[in-house]
Amino acid sequence: MILTPDDIPAINRYFPATDINSMRFLTHDRDKLVLYLARVNELSITEASEQLDLLIAVRPTENLQHAG
Repeated sequence: MILTPDDIPAINRYFPATDINSMRFLTHDRDKLVLYLARVNELSITEASEQLDLLIAVRPTENLQHAG
């Protein structure tokens, strides 16, 4: 499964304080998000990390705290 900008509201529900697009979140928060995405989408950790990077690139200016 490939992540899309439509996944932002779901991510926001599980990580409401994560400001992913500004990259101001702590490394362990990103790691938890990658693990979550890997688990729910049945991806490897590497695949989930790459998908998260792609999702960030698609929405570079939107703060997840205010999405959806």
